[in-house]
Amino acid sequence: MSENSLIDFSVLIVAYNNEKSIGACLNSILGNDPKPREVLVLDNASTDSTIAKLGEFRGIRLIRSDKNIGFAAGINKLAKSAKAEYLFMLNPDCELPPSLFSKLWEFCRSHEGAIAPALTYPDGSIQFSARRFPDHKNILFSRKSPLSIFGLADLAAAGYLDLRSSAKVPAVAATAFLVSRKIFEDMGGFDERFFLYFEDMDFCKRLNKAGIDIWYVPELRIKHLLGASSGRLDFRALLHHHRSAHLYFAKHYPEKLFANWALGLLLICGFLVTALIKLIGAIWRR
Repeated sequence: MSENSLIDFSVLIVAYNNEKSIGACLNSILGNDPKPREVLVLDNASTDSTIAKLGEFRGIRLIRSDKNIGFAAGINKLAKSAKAEYLFMLNPDCELPPSLFSKLWEFCRSHEGAIAPALTYPDGSIQFSARRFPDHKNILFSRKSPLSIFGLADLAAAGYLDLRSSAKVPAVAATAFLVSRKIFEDMGGFDERFFLYFEDMDFCKRLNKAGIDIWYVPELRIKHLLGASSGRLDFRALLHHHRSAHLYFAKHYPEKLFANWALGLLLICGFLVTALIKLIGAIWRR
């Protein structure tokens, strides 16, 4: 811990049109005692009042991008400016409990590798974020598949793990994710070809191959609003999700050419079906 009693964490936040959530997120960070060493926020060319909201906060370091460079590239850019020993990546639609940093610090000082607290919905129920790696079958049951619209998504079948105590897991979401700056740099950071989504699965895959542990810690919990960026119909995010899914499989399973081709076709169909249903729903609600 540093001499001024700050936790040796650099909190890294990539924001894009988060006017509704960024204030609560930063208040929860700055309300922790002790506080992290620094809070860095990269704004990805927001078109709402996110910048104005960020201007209300002292004690954060704001980096502005003149275009949306995506989540992976945004985190990489922040990591290069970070000064602390540990990097804590956090989505701007998260809220932290008051003692999160001190407890996370205790855990990371006695456990090597990457660490992810549990995520909860606003009502306190667990939002599953630890999982086995996606494969050509279980991805069909994930949260963002067309099956989820019809209530047929199965998180257990999709590979998500229901754990009640800290454990090593294959992969976690990068929604709230702690790793040492050395490990992050040694791994080459996030693969910036993943504009949005699956950069965390790719990173965890590489951590596994390098023999680096990934810890899921449900004793530590963070509230996550799950997609609180503004916008009427976020078709671009939906498209990036499907693109990133295909990139993940093409990168890590290059030998499965037919399976990747078939999955690509299913992803195209899935995107079109999901987009159409969302559009019809939006028109119906008017």
